[in-house]
Amino acid sequence: MAETTPETTLDHSHEQPPSTPPETVFADILCAVGGSKASFEAVSQAAVLAGRDGQLTLLVVTSVIGSGVTTTTAAISPARAEHLLTLAEQITSKAGVPATRLIDPGGPPAKIVLDRAAQHDLLAMGAPPSSRIGALLGGGVAEQAMRSLSTPLLMARRPPAGTPFPQRIVVSSDGGDDSDRVVELAARLARANRVGAILVHAVGVESQSRPHRIAAQARALERALPEACEVHIEPMGACEAILARAHAAGASLIVMGSRSRDGLAALGSVSARVVHEAPCSVLLVPPAAAA
Repeated sequence: MAETTPETTLDHSHEQPPSTPPETVFADILCAVGGSKASFEAVSQAAVLAGRDGQLTLLVVTSVIGSGVTTTTAAISPARAEHLLTLAEQITSKAGVPATRLIDPGGPPAKIVLDRAAQHDLLAMGAPPSSRIGALLGGGVAEQAMRSLSTPLLMARRPPAGTPFPQRIVVSSDGGDDSDRVVELAARLARANRVGAILVHAVGVESQSRPHRIAAQARALERALPEACEVHIEPMGACEAILARAHAAGASLIVMGSRSRDGLAALGSVSARVVHEAPCSVLLVPPAAAA
């Protein structure tokens, strides 16, 4: 996780006073801390999702190579790793959420993060800042996490100005076999954090066009969130529909399913496009077989 964005000043002006939600959806969250502002945003949002009944593990992967005084190198020095964890702990302490700090000298970073994430309810990390094609070719930790998803993954991005996290949740359903799980998770998150949710289904080329399932999901969402939900059927592509609704609603979180894809197929992934182009954080949910 050799990120190089300066992290000396952390702006918490957008954070809201901590509150105790009635339900903890993700009780055990792994936060990959790399030093970018986005990775610290991931810690802040993970603390909200965990609540006071949950816990965080703050992980820095240093990727030490070689042995001995003259041959040992690391992507992140031990001193900087300690500094990053101290900054992350300031966020969790302010939120009142217990956190464990962890430095792993192994590598490559993506493998370490994904292996450890399998033991947690959620992996939280900063959303990738670069272009979709450049990030894909670069093979960063975030990109590899999206392509090898087995644990729900929060790709954190600072919410729109003045918007607390989570404010409104946009949940995308393609009508597929795993979409019920995605909508149910979004409903739990919305209920736990006392916010509204918007169900979006695109009737475009990616859609599986299952109107009965979408109608059932809409009814379930309305039961879970009386007077706090909306349903939109959009005659456009899935990515365009999700992004348009997130912008219009001022959403701070998008919840959607994701399927593992590699190589050129990943370029056409709806979830990858949304992660890179969304105005807010994105929570990716793996298929049931991978969860």
